[in-house]
Amino acid sequence: MDSILEAVIGSTSDAIITADAEGLVVTWNPAAEKIFGFSQEEVLGQPMTLFMPEQFRAAHDAGIARVTSTGKTKVMGQALPLIGLHKDGHEFPIELSLATWEMEGTRYFSGIIRDVSEREKLTGELTQSEERMRAIMTSASDTIICADEYGKVVLWNPVAEKMLGHSAEDMIGEPLTAIIPERFRDGHEAGIKRMRMNEDPHVIGHTVELFAGHKAGHEIPIELSLGTWLTGNQRYFSGIIRDITERKKAEADIQAANRELDDKNHQLNDLSVKLAKYLSKQVYDSIFSGRKDVRVESYRKNLTIFFSDIQGFTELTDHMEAEILSNLLNQYLGEMSAIAEEFGGTIDKFIGDGIMIFFGDPDSLGEKEDALACVKMALAMRQRVRQLGEEWIDEGITEQLHVRIGINTGFCTVGNFGSDDRLDYTIVGGQ
Repeated sequence: MDSILEAVIGSTSDAIITADAEGLVVTWNPAAEKIFGFSQEEVLGQPMTLFMPEQFRAAHDAGIARVTSTGKTKVMGQALPLIGLHKDGHEFPIELSLATWEMEGTRYFSGIIRDVSEREKLTGELTQSEERMRAIMTSASDTIICADEYGKVVLWNPVAEKMLGHSAEDMIGEPLTAIIPERFRDGHEAGIKRMRMNEDPHVIGHTVELFAGHKAGHEIPIELSLGTWLTGNQRYFSGIIRDITERKKAEADIQAANRELDDKNHQLNDLSVKLAKYLSKQVYDSIFSGRKDVRVESYRKNLTIFFSDIQGFTELTDHMEAEILSNLLNQYLGEMSAIAEEFGGTIDKFIGDGIMIFFGDPDSLGEKEDALACVKMALAMRQRVRQLGEEWIDEGITEQLHVRIGINTGFCTVGNFGSDDRLDYTIVGGQ
């Protein structure tokens, strides 16, 4: 039996020390040597105060004396947190379990001592971690909620209470469905079950936009980031929730502003199309492209000028119906305008049946090229007038139109004439 006891004492990782009624060490196992640094030879017969810090020695001596004289003890059979003193002088936390007995009229004491330095370190680190977590949870600007694998709340920070209306006391241990709108609950339950079965999570690690239910009954647009972890065999979930009500309102305002801007752009586009009908293509393009300012200004330039009118048009108006005449004139002016634009001419104005066109401003190919383009335009117009005459005969208009054309090249003053309120882009001069 003694050999079994010696084997146990020799192999345990706890220090096992016995002392007599005087508090002198009687036995000292290998673990004690490892924990305190003293060898068996150094401590046998020495007082136990050898490995006790100074502040505990008086209480130790008083306890030994009390138990020896009365047999009564306050701490026997309990695990006491104390401080041990190592041979090299440093102190470390220990846990002490004491026992006492009498043999042949002599009282003895035994102590089982465990070095809890590592445990104290881990406990301290855990405490610090908990304090840091508590500080983060308290100071975070976002809602932080944690739940177990069945979707029951295990953590609820103060922002969650402020955002969702439920206190931590209300929610700890309660299912998350309390804050999930009805239409999302089936998906939530399916997701919880899927992750409990270790299937592929769909949203873990992603940020999704959803809605949360407030205690008061209204819904809040939120941005949710989910995480999950295992503690032992237990799975937990964490959610960081941000109230995006203001962002959604801003997005809606931007969308409304964009729609309004699109409407304004469509209106401006329609207006510009209408205004284009009152300006020559070259003038319209130069203004809307920013190449020409809309202000009173003029300059001298060598231009080729084109005039045309319909011979006997005044007499034609006396015996032709107004509607027929208008249709005929508008068709004629439309055809001539298209030809002018084809050859790059700037249509200055229509004067009844007369047309004034010039080449060389605001765009120019060169003086000679501008003059040749004008002549080619005139020939194309004359050819088209002949074709129109044949078409009008088929429509019952027997009068033949004879167009007279004049072309001249010379220096003119060209630009915007008029006032700040009303401008006319034209040319003036004897040419």
